Amino acid sequence: MSDGRGCMIYDPSPKPNETVTWSGQCVDGYASGEGVVQWLQNGAPGSRVEGTFVRGRLEGHGRVSAPDGFLRYEGDFVAGEESGSGTLAWRNGDRYAGDFLHGDLTGKGVLTRANGERYEGDFVKGAWWGVGTYTHPGGERYSGEWVNNKRQGRGEIVWGTGAHYSGLFVDDKPSDPSLIQRESFAITRTVTGSAIAQSSVWNIEVPVDKSYAEMTPQERRRIKSHYESMSEDDVPPYPLHGIRQIYDAAVKVQTRLRMTGLLSLAVTVNPKGEPVSVDVIKSPDTVVAKAMAQVLMVQKYSPASCAGAPCQMQFPFRIDFGSPPHTAPVVDNAFAHDGTPLHPFGYATPEGLAALSTSCLPSYPAASRRLGEEGDVILQVWIAADGTASQVSVAMGSGYERLDSVTAQCFERARPTFVPLMVDGQPADAWQLVRYRWQLNAYPR
Repeated sequence: MSDGRGCMIYDPSPKPNETVTWSGQCVDGYASGEGVVQWLQNGAPGSRVEGTFVRGRLEGHGRVSAPDGFLRYEGDFVAGEESGSGTLAWRNGDRYAGDFLHGDLTGKGVLTRANGERYEGDFVKGAWWGVGTYTHPGGERYSGEWVNNKRQGRGEIVWGTGAHYSGLFVDDKPSDPSLIQRESFAITRTVTGSAIAQSSVWNIEVPVDKSYAEMTPQERRRIKSHYESMSEDDVPPYPLHGIRQIYDAAVKVQTRLRMTGLLSLAVTVNPKGEPVSVDVIKSPDTVVAKAMAQVLMVQKYSPASCAGAPCQMQFPFRIDFGSPPHTAPVVDNAFAHDGTPLHPFGYATPEGLAALSTSCLPSYPAASRRLGEEGDVILQVWIAADGTASQVSVAMGSGYERLDSVTAQCFERARPTFVPLMVDGQPADAWQLVRYRWQLNAYPR
C-alpha cells in the first residue's frame, strides 16, 4: 500500500477503507529509514508503527501502539513481521514475553494472565505446544508436555489441594486418576495444600441430614473452610448421607462414658469413597478414640474431587465434649432457616422456654436491680429420654451469685419440656445447655 506520496509500505493485514501515512524518507518508491507509519481506518487513526524500514518493511527493533498510546508490541521485526524476541500486551492485562515467528507466538516464552495464571515454555502459533509449566493462583502447578493447549504426554501436576500426580496425561487429564496421591495429614507438622486447617474446630454448621450434593453453595463453603487452600472447583470427601449418624454415635459415647475434652479425628477416604484409615489427632481417652474410629470406618462417603478427578483426601471429625458443638443455649439460634435443628442434641421446646421465661419474669432480685446487675446464666441440664429435665447446675455464671441462684430456682419452678436426643431412631439421655438472660430494661418494676 502507498501513502499520499506514492511511497510503498508493507501491510501485513489489509483491511477495507484503510489508508496510511509515512513520516520518513521514500527511496526508490519505498518507505526507508527511521520513521512512523500511521494506519487509518475510514480516516480515523489506527495502529502506529515506529522503527527502521527497509524497502517498505520494518526491520530490527520496532514498536506498535494503539491510537491512545497503548503499547501493544515492542521487539524484533523481520521483513515487516514480528520475528525474534519481543513483548506483546493486551488491554485486559495479559502479557507475553518471548519468541515470535512471522507474527505468531512461536518458540519459547512466558504468558502471564491478569487473573494470575502463568505459562512458561514452548509455543507454536500461539498455542501451548511442547514442554512447559503452568501455574494457577489457586496453587495448581503442572510441568510436562503439551499439545495444542492441552496436557498431553508425560507430566507432573500438584493441585492447590495438595494432591499430586505424575505420569501420563491424555486429553488434558491424568490417564489413571487412581494414581493421584495426596500428602498425608499430620498434626505434628505444618501441612499445606488441602490439609485440614489445624486451627479449625469442627462444629455442626450445616444440616446434619444433608449430603454434600444436597447442600447450598453457602453450606458447601462452610465445609471447605476446614481445608487450607482448597480451590473453588475441588470437592472434599463427605459422609454419603450426612453427619447425623456420626454425631449421634459421638453423643451416645459421651453419655455413656461421661468424658470431657476435645475429640479430633481424620479419616482418609480413597478415590472410590472408601475409608482406609483414621488418624487420631486428639482424644479424651483411647476408648473414645477407638469407638469413634470404628464409626468413621463403617461410613460410606462421597469421594473427594481434585481438578475434576476422584482423589484421596481426609475428612475431619471434631467434637468438644466439654462444650457440645453448636448447641447454642438460645434454642432458636440452633435451628436452620427451614426450621430443622442443626444439632443432634435434645433441645427445649418453645413452650418450655416460654414457661421458663414466665417463671423468672417477676423474680429479678431487688438487690441486683438496685446494683444494676445484669448478665447471662447458662444452665447445664440432664434431659432424660422422655423429655424430662433433672440434674440442673450452673455451667457458666453471670458474674453475680444472686442471679445465678435465682435462675436455677426459676428452672425448678418452670420444669420446661424438652425434645430428647434421638440415637438410631430412639430417644436417649443427653446433656443440654439453656441460657437465660437477665436484662433490667426487659423486666417491669
